[in-house]
Amino acid sequence: MNKAEEVLQIISDITSQPIEHLRENQDKVGLWDSFNTVEIVFALEEKFGITFSQDDIASLTTISAIISKVEK
Repeated sequence: MNKAEEVLQIISDITSQPIEHLRENQDKVGLWDSFNTVEIVFALEEKFGITFSQDDIASLTTISAIISKVEK
């Protein structure tokens, strides 16, 4: 599984949305609430050994943005 697929799996697990739905809406804002954002950030930091800054977290509004940050 590549990083993008791992990110989708984490988001799917946290938001209870099917991965297919997430793939189709990668650039859509508002797929989850702020509590889910915190959970997603913690899960990604733990999984990939990365740390997001406050500015990074503020920019994580779409799946595409999250994948881009994780891959950098």
